[in-house]
Amino acid sequence: MAVAIITHTDMDGVGAAGLYIYLSGIQNYKLFFTEPYLLNKTLARLLNANYERLVLLDIGINPSVYSEVVDYISQLRKRDVSIAWFDHHIWSEEWFRELRDLGVDIFNDKSTCATGVVAKYVEPRRNAVDSVFVSELVKGVCAGDLWRFDHWMGGYYLRLVRRIDSNTWRKNVVKTIAEGRLWSSEFDEKILAHVESELKVLSSGLSTLDKYV
Repeated sequence: MAVAIITHTDMDGVGAAGLYIYLSGIQNYKLFFTEPYLLNKTLARLLNANYERLVLLDIGINPSVYSEVVDYISQLRKRDVSIAWFDHHIWSEEWFRELRDLGVDIFNDKSTCATGVVAKYVEPRRNAVDSVFVSELVKGVCAGDLWRFDHWMGGYYLRLVRRIDSNTWRKNVVKTIAEGRLWSSEFDEKILAHVESELKVLSSGLSTLDKYV
Protein backbone atom coordinates (compact mmCIF):
# COMPACT_ATOMS: atom_id res chain seq x y z
CA MET A 1 0.00 0.00 0.00
CA ALA A 2 1.37 3.41 -0.99
CA VAL A 3 0.99 5.84 1.92
CA ALA A 4 1.40 9.61 1.89
CA ILE A 5 2.32 11.07 5.27
CA ILE A 6 1.82 14.80 5.76
CA THR A 7 3.30 16.06 8.99
CA HIS A 8 4.42 19.22 10.74
CA THR A 9 7.94 20.59 10.46
CA ASP A 10 8.75 20.56 14.19
CA MET A 11 9.98 17.73 16.41
CA ASP A 12 6.46 16.67 17.35
CA GLY A 13 5.55 16.27 13.69
CA VAL A 14 8.77 14.38 13.03
CA GLY A 15 8.33 12.22 16.12
CA ALA A 16 4.72 11.44 15.22
CA ALA A 17 5.75 10.41 11.70
CA GLY A 18 8.56 8.18 12.93
CA LEU A 19 6.33 6.54 15.51
CA TYR A 20 3.50 6.01 13.02
CA ILE A 21 5.89 4.23 10.65
CA TYR A 22 7.32 2.20 13.53
CA LEU A 23 3.92 1.07 14.83
CA SER A 24 2.27 0.46 11.46
CA GLY A 25 5.28 -1.29 9.95
CA ILE A 26 4.70 0.33 6.56
CA GLN A 27 7.52 0.27 4.01
CA ASN A 28 6.06 2.10 1.01
CA TYR A 29 5.50 5.70 2.05
CA LYS A 30 6.42 9.27 1.16
CA LEU A 31 6.88 12.09 3.65
CA PHE A 32 5.61 15.63 3.17
CA PHE A 33 6.54 18.29 5.72
CA THR A 34 4.30 21.34 5.87
CA GLU A 35 2.65 24.05 7.94
CA PRO A 36 -1.11 24.39 8.53
CA TYR A 37 -1.33 27.49 6.33
CA LEU A 38 0.29 25.52 3.47
CA LEU A 39 -1.76 22.35 3.85
CA ASN A 40 -3.91 23.17 0.82
CA LYS A 41 -0.85 23.34 -1.44
CA THR A 42 0.55 20.12 0.01
CA LEU A 43 -2.71 18.28 -0.58
CA ALA A 44 -2.84 19.57 -4.15
CA ARG A 45 0.43 17.73 -4.83
CA LEU A 46 -1.27 14.42 -4.06
CA LEU A 47 -4.05 14.72 -6.62
CA ASN A 48 -1.96 13.39 -9.50
CA ALA A 49 -0.32 10.61 -7.48
CA ASN A 50 -1.54 7.09 -6.74
CA TYR A 51 -1.66 6.87 -2.96
CA GLU A 52 -4.05 4.45 -1.30
CA ARG A 53 -3.82 6.06 2.11
CA LEU A 54 -3.17 9.54 3.48
CA VAL A 55 -2.06 10.16 7.06
CA LEU A 56 -1.95 13.68 8.51
CA LEU A 57 0.02 14.25 11.70
CA ASP A 58 0.32 17.25 14.02
CA ILE A 59 -1.39 19.51 11.49
CA GLY A 60 -3.98 21.87 12.91
CA ILE A 61 -6.50 23.58 10.66
CA ASN A 62 -5.84 27.09 9.42
CA PRO A 63 -9.21 28.76 8.68
CA SER A 64 -7.75 30.76 5.78
CA VAL A 65 -7.18 27.59 3.71
CA TYR A 66 -9.89 25.38 5.20
CA SER A 67 -12.26 25.50 2.22
CA GLU A 68 -9.48 24.40 -0.14
CA VAL A 69 -8.42 21.66 2.26
CA VAL A 70 -11.97 20.30 2.29
CA ASP A 71 -12.13 20.43 -1.50
CA TYR A 72 -8.88 18.50 -1.97
CA ILE A 73 -9.78 15.94 0.67
CA SER A 74 -13.15 15.45 -1.00
CA GLN A 75 -11.40 14.77 -4.30
CA LEU A 76 -9.07 12.25 -2.67
CA ARG A 77 -11.96 10.48 -0.96
CA LYS A 78 -13.80 10.18 -4.30
CA ARG A 79 -10.76 8.25 -5.49
CA ASP A 80 -11.13 5.90 -2.48
CA VAL A 81 -8.05 7.20 -0.69
CA SER A 82 -8.43 6.35 3.00
CA ILE A 83 -7.54 9.29 5.26
CA ALA A 84 -6.59 9.38 8.94
CA TRP A 85 -5.82 12.62 10.80
CA PHE A 86 -3.96 12.59 14.14
CA ASP A 87 -3.76 15.93 15.92
CA HIS A 88 -3.79 17.66 19.31
CA HIS A 89 -4.78 21.21 18.38
CA ILE A 90 -8.14 22.88 18.93
CA TRP A 91 -10.76 22.14 16.27
CA SER A 92 -14.24 23.56 15.81
CA GLU A 93 -17.19 21.19 15.81
CA GLU A 94 -17.90 22.20 12.22
CA TRP A 95 -14.49 20.94 11.11
CA PHE A 96 -15.00 17.62 12.88
CA ARG A 97 -18.45 17.19 11.37
CA GLU A 98 -17.60 18.19 7.81
CA LEU A 99 -14.44 16.12 7.53
CA ARG A 100 -15.97 13.07 9.18
CA ASP A 101 -18.89 13.32 6.76
CA LEU A 102 -16.30 12.98 3.99
CA GLY A 103 -15.06 9.77 5.59
CA VAL A 104 -11.95 11.08 7.33
CA ASP A 105 -10.94 9.21 10.49
CA ILE A 106 -10.03 11.91 13.02
CA PHE A 107 -8.10 11.25 16.22
CA ASN A 108 -7.83 14.49 18.17
CA ASP A 109 -6.61 14.52 21.76
CA LYS A 110 -5.62 17.79 23.41
CA SER A 111 -4.26 16.05 26.52
CA THR A 112 -1.02 15.10 24.79
CA CYS A 113 1.25 16.00 21.87
CA ALA A 114 0.80 14.56 18.37
CA THR A 115 3.38 11.86 19.05
CA GLY A 116 1.27 10.87 22.04
CA VAL A 117 -1.88 10.81 19.90
CA VAL A 118 -0.20 8.37 17.52
CA ALA A 119 0.95 6.18 20.41
CA LYS A 120 -2.55 6.17 21.87
CA TYR A 121 -4.67 5.60 18.78
CA VAL A 122 -2.60 3.73 16.17
CA GLU A 123 -3.13 -0.01 16.34
CA PRO A 124 0.33 -1.65 16.09
CA ARG A 125 0.79 -3.91 13.08
CA ARG A 126 4.39 -4.89 13.66
CA ASN A 127 5.25 -8.20 15.29
CA ALA A 128 6.79 -6.74 18.43
CA VAL A 129 6.45 -3.28 19.95
CA ASP A 130 9.01 -1.95 22.42
CA SER A 131 6.69 -0.30 24.94
CA VAL A 132 9.58 1.37 26.77
CA PHE A 133 10.77 2.98 23.54
CA VAL A 134 7.27 4.26 22.75
CA SER A 135 6.73 5.58 26.27
CA GLU A 136 10.09 7.36 26.46
CA LEU A 137 9.64 8.88 23.00
CA VAL A 138 6.21 10.26 23.86
CA LYS A 139 7.36 11.64 27.21
CA GLY A 140 10.44 13.26 25.70
CA VAL A 141 8.74 14.82 22.69
CA CYS A 142 5.71 16.02 24.66
CA ALA A 143 7.95 17.52 27.34
CA GLY A 144 9.44 19.86 24.76
CA ASP A 145 6.47 20.41 22.45
CA LEU A 146 4.06 21.25 25.27
CA TRP A 147 6.73 23.21 27.18
CA ARG A 148 6.27 21.06 30.26
CA PHE A 149 9.91 19.95 30.49
CA ASP A 150 8.95 17.12 32.81
CA HIS A 151 11.24 14.63 31.07
CA TRP A 152 15.00 14.92 30.70
CA MET A 153 14.88 14.52 26.90
CA GLY A 154 12.44 17.39 26.38
CA GLY A 155 15.10 20.05 25.90
CA TYR A 156 17.15 17.81 23.62
CA TYR A 157 14.23 16.91 21.37
CA LEU A 158 13.08 20.53 21.23
CA ARG A 159 16.48 21.48 19.81
CA LEU A 160 16.86 18.41 17.60
CA VAL A 161 14.39 19.54 14.94
CA ARG A 162 13.69 23.19 14.32
CA ARG A 163 11.57 24.73 11.61
CA ILE A 164 14.70 26.17 9.99
CA ASP A 165 16.14 22.67 9.50
CA SER A 166 16.15 20.94 6.12
CA ASN A 167 13.72 18.20 5.17
CA THR A 168 16.73 15.95 4.65
CA TRP A 169 17.52 16.29 8.36
CA ARG A 170 13.88 15.73 9.30
CA LYS A 171 13.79 12.53 7.25
CA ASN A 172 16.95 11.36 8.98
CA VAL A 173 15.32 11.81 12.40
CA VAL A 174 12.11 10.12 11.20
CA LYS A 175 14.15 7.15 9.98
CA THR A 176 15.93 6.80 13.32
CA ILE A 177 12.66 6.80 15.26
CA ALA A 178 10.99 4.46 12.76
CA GLU A 179 13.78 1.99 13.48
CA GLY A 180 12.83 2.04 17.16
CA ARG A 181 15.73 4.20 18.32
CA LEU A 182 15.35 7.23 20.58
CA TRP A 183 18.69 8.76 19.65
CA SER A 184 21.79 8.44 17.49
CA SER A 185 25.35 9.71 17.79
CA GLU A 186 24.66 12.04 14.87
CA PHE A 187 22.10 13.83 17.02
CA ASP A 188 24.80 14.64 19.59
CA GLU A 189 26.64 16.82 17.08
CA LYS A 190 23.46 18.70 16.19
CA ILE A 191 22.61 19.43 19.81
CA LEU A 192 26.17 20.45 20.67
CA ALA A 193 26.27 22.93 17.80
CA HIS A 194 22.91 24.35 18.81
CA VAL A 195 23.86 24.74 22.48
CA GLU A 196 27.15 26.42 21.53
CA SER A 197 25.17 28.87 19.40
CA GLU A 198 22.83 29.58 22.32
CA LEU A 199 25.77 30.17 24.66
CA LYS A 200 27.30 32.68 22.24
CA VAL A 201 24.04 34.62 22.15
CA LEU A 202 23.78 34.48 25.94
CA SER A 203 27.39 35.60 26.36
CA SER A 204 26.83 38.51 24.00
CA GLY A 205 23.73 39.53 25.92
CA LEU A 206 25.54 39.38 29.26
CA SER A 207 28.40 41.48 27.88
CA THR A 208 25.93 44.13 26.81
CA LEU A 209 24.22 44.00 30.20
CA ASP A 210 27.54 44.45 32.02
CA LYS A 211 27.92 47.87 30.42
CA TYR A 212 24.84 49.08 32.27
CA VAL A 213 25.56 47.52 35.65
